[in-house]
Amino acid sequence: ARLARRRVAESWLRSLDPGDLRTGLAAIAEAHGLSLPDPGKSPAAPRHRRAASHSSDLVPAVALVEAIAPEALRSDLAPHARLLLLVGLVAERRPAMLAVRTAALAFAAVAAGDLAAPEEPADRPQPRVRALSDADSDPASAPAPRRNQAAAVDPEAFRTPPPAVVSPPVEKAAPHGRAEAPPRRPAGAVPEARRARPAAARSIEAAFPAPAIRSDHGGLLFLLNAFLALGIYGDFSEPRRSLPGLSPFGMLRLLGRAWFGAPFVGDPLHGLLARLAGGRGADAARDFETGSWSVPRAWLLPWPDAGPALVAGSKRRPMLWHPAGFPLAELDGGNPGAAVRSARLLGLRGRPRPARLAALPARPRARWLACLRLYLEARLAEALDCPGGIEAVTLLCLHPARITVQGERVEARFASDDHPLAIRLAGLDRDPGWIPAARHDFRYFFE
Repeated sequence: ARLARRRVAESWLRSLDPGDLRTGLAAIAEAHGLSLPDPGKSPAAPRHRRAASHSSDLVPAVALVEAIAPEALRSDLAPHARLLLLVGLVAERRPAMLAVRTAALAFAAVAAGDLAAPEEPADRPQPRVRALSDADSDPASAPAPRRNQAAAVDPEAFRTPPPAVVSPPVEKAAPHGRAEAPPRRPAGAVPEARRARPAAARSIEAAFPAPAIRSDHGGLLFLLNAFLALGIYGDFSEPRRSLPGLSPFGMLRLLGRAWFGAPFVGDPLHGLLARLAGGRGADAARDFETGSWSVPRAWLLPWPDAGPALVAGSKRRPMLWHPAGFPLAELDGGNPGAAVRSARLLGLRGRPRPARLAALPARPRARWLACLRLYLEARLAEALDCPGGIEAVTLLCLHPARITVQGERVEARFASDDHPLAIRLAGLDRDPGWIPAARHDFRYFFE
């Protein structure tokens, strides 16, 4: 990845023999728990046939490579070298994307010699591309469920401003209040707005707008320790533990937007998290891959005497809830005994009883993230001894900080005179250190 920034990666890879290339691929695969294809078993297609093999099922793979590693998309390297370039760049720039299905499709296509930039004739109009809206890209922007009640956590378990909005030009009204007819265009002509222009390759290593930022939501970074304690992401000793398609930066960004809304979006930390995640379009949960929501039994240890579970939701999509106010598991709507069995597996006593609780988003990704958000609120409320989840989130996250990024190190400096003792006792303000899923080392200072 460092050689690619200097534009000498291809010449270096050409000097390696196939055995060296296989060794490099095997090392990355072992470190990240991947199963990479063997280019030696997949004969490469001739160069002139690659455009024909660019079918619709490869469009997502091409888009992923274009966004993360455009060098690999336009490379003329042999399959082994090109695959090593692609996998290495993705592992360095967006490690959360290594395990998603689209990345596996891209790796297989590169190994077979089928992945190439689409070539369109100069006189042929490009197909219309639908732009993703904020609602499409950000499931956490859905209305948040209601606040949960107070709940319980083991204290030892937790130890660039956004771009300006450009308004469209205002058209002048026609005389006498009549609308002016739009100019006619020749038959068969494609409107300028519909012509898809080939995007120039943008480097994922763009410089930060400033060496340091000041944020009013600096305490949001303390949640990294909660992610590690819960096993959502792994520390240096568990580099393979991660969420496919969503890095810690993306998770912090989505949670911050869900909890604080516009004030957080206008905070420089929001822009910094987006940049660290790989750009404005990265880590918006579009590529996040997860199954149905289910809480590990170890997450319930802080509530030893919780009482019977609750069942809420529609008949088609019921959910088992904890009495502390967070979802436990998604249930099979057609199985009447699913709630009882799920509650017993989680160690909850008593027969689950029906209740009317907050509605959860229907989309799977947004639903999973909303469930995690509710659990974090309940867990933080107990860890910080707060009456409710929102109060706990506010106590933890709303702390001014000066945040600097130097290479792979992120440093956050807080004021020590007004630092809440509850955060210190819960262990949430200790240094997370190196987090492989984020590819950064995090350090906190109190002055």
